[in-house]
Amino acid sequence: MSDFFKLPKTRTLLYTLSGILVLLVVFGAGIVVGYRRALFAVAWSGRMFRHMPGAFGPFDAHGVAGEVTQVSTSTITVVSSDGNERTVSISSGTLIRGMTGALTMAEIKAGDRVTILGDPEPDGQVFARFIRVFGVLSPDQPPQNQPPLITSPLP
Repeated sequence: MSDFFKLPKTRTLLYTLSGILVLLVVFGAGIVVGYRRALFAVAWSGRMFRHMPGAFGPFDAHGVAGEVTQVSTSTITVVSSDGNERTVSISSGTLIRGMTGALTMAEIKAGDRVTILGDPEPDGQVFARFIRVFGVLSPDQPPQNQPPLITSPLP
């Protein structure tokens, strides 16, 4: 029997089978990891809008989402879809991003749709840390080169 394992064809066959077994184990582990990541993504997608302040309901103390009505050098006034108006303080350290890259405060105009995340201030305003500008939305024409805005929570 020990001579059987010393034959070159037998050793080659054993090495080949061992390699195939290792590949199957690695492939199976990849399937398990991918499956778990998919489960996480599905679970997160159902809850993701809970982590976006003001996106689908009344304003939250830490964020605002809606249409810009007024812009000054240190504040932005935003009206939500339900008509609530909120003034947000901004600073030079506030990150402002559009759909294609960084923006400046001068590029934000009345009518732009924004989501603002920040910190609450004692006077009830929000101090903006991050502003995402979606641009002006016309009800007759969808925005171009921008992902669609979700206007209602997912079921």
